[in-house]
Amino acid sequence: MKTIFKLAIALLAVFSFAACSDVPMPYEEPGTGTYLDETFETSFGKFTNVTVKGNAWAIDYKTAKATGYDNSSQKTTASEAYLVSSPVDLSKSAAAYMQFEYILRYVRAGQTENKVLITDNYTGNPTTTTWTDITGSLTEGSDWTTYATYKKNIPSEFLGKSNVVIALMYSCTTTSSTIEIKNLIMKDGTVEESSTTTPETPATGEKGQSKENPYTVQEAVDLITSGKAPSTEVYVKGIISNIDYYNTKYKSLSYYISDDGKSNTLQIYSGKGLNGADFTSKEDLKVGQTVVIKGIIKSFTDKDGKKINEVDKSSQIVSIEGEGSGTTTPETPTSGEAVSISGNILTLTNTKATAGTETATIDLSQQGFEDTKTVTEAIFSDGTTITFAKGNGPTAPTFYTKTKGVRVYLNNTITFNASKPIAKIVFTCDVYNGTNEVGNKTATVTFSGNTAVYTNADPSLTKGGVQLRVQTITITYAK
Repeated sequence: MKTIFKLAIALLAVFSFAACSDVPMPYEEPGTGTYLDETFETSFGKFTNVTVKGNAWAIDYKTAKATGYDNSSQKTTASEAYLVSSPVDLSKSAAAYMQFEYILRYVRAGQTENKVLITDNYTGNPTTTTWTDITGSLTEGSDWTTYATYKKNIPSEFLGKSNVVIALMYSCTTTSSTIEIKNLIMKDGTVEESSTTTPETPATGEKGQSKENPYTVQEAVDLITSGKAPSTEVYVKGIISNIDYYNTKYKSLSYYISDDGKSNTLQIYSGKGLNGADFTSKEDLKVGQTVVIKGIIKSFTDKDGKKINEVDKSSQIVSIEGEGSGTTTPETPTSGEAVSISGNILTLTNTKATAGTETATIDLSQQGFEDTKTVTEAIFSDGTTITFAKGNGPTAPTFYTKTKGVRVYLNNTITFNASKPIAKIVFTCDVYNGTNEVGNKTATVTFSGNTAVYTNADPSLTKGGVQLRVQTITITYAK
């Protein structure tokens, strides 16, 4: 009997030891090192996504991303959303800090907010919680590859507390910033904090701070390329050199200005009219007019890595001088010998230029376009860009694998922007059931300096017409 009893005691001890060894350790022992460690590559981890209104935080590009702007609809939804951490036990911590990497773009004062918040009394609702703002200032980026680093020592009043909660807050109204965050940590220790100072706003009388004392176009470009462009709105004065595109949805115009009115030095992207008024068409502005523009100057890096100096969207004109000469400089006829068709070859000729020997060719079937998807841009190997646009047509230009190129429909436009004058552009087009898909015979072209604009126009039609199914394009530059 004693033997059986001893055996039972021994077995109980074994099972008790095994059970104790299976008890999971807490996320982190207080005072021992790391309290939060989230990459945000595939999930929010120890953070909870709380959306008050509009768009939520999302895992995108292996980051935690927040924005109110939708690329597909090109619309902004008024939003307020939080990423709220699980409670952190700092009861045994003498010093702790938080750090993460981020990209922040398209900030508009009074219209967007991005904050880092902390509390030791989270109510379960971020809108009723009393938060301490530890954001300082976040650096706005100019591309989607360069991350800034946020570093902040946890304020002393939260050390020794056992229920510390961190929140990343995002909000927007009529326009939206976008922020991407990755590799967030909270650890014991201290760190040299990222800058918490706000750049001083230049006085009104300084260069670029009033319409009476605006930057020249070249001064604005120099600030952008040197990395010294202010984050606040400035005034720039220039002469319109090209009217590029009218956006019917936003009633805005994209156009170019320069100091001499001849080159496309600075792009005004999706800008508004006088004192912020809507535009009604491309004809609202004229090449040759002198304008003063108020907006944010910056460098934009497109999806192919090309940097474009621009005044960002939603700028406004504060003064316009002169009558101008039209929406494009009338250097050449818009039809006749300037647009010629031979078989499946369409040729656009700048009759005011003498062709040189330098050429560039692009094969549109080799640009990585998706089948049956809208195409907006292509870039030659020498940097010349092609912009495809819907124009006044019912359908936007679209790539089709089957026809090995881009289908350009009625009233669609193709804009060429080169670093030198263009003498001739030759399109090789698809042939379908014996029909040369070379566009309408009434199509037009205009040449203006280093820019050419082709429009697959037919004034007699509101739909239909002949498609331009372009496969390859060769440019011959002027001498």
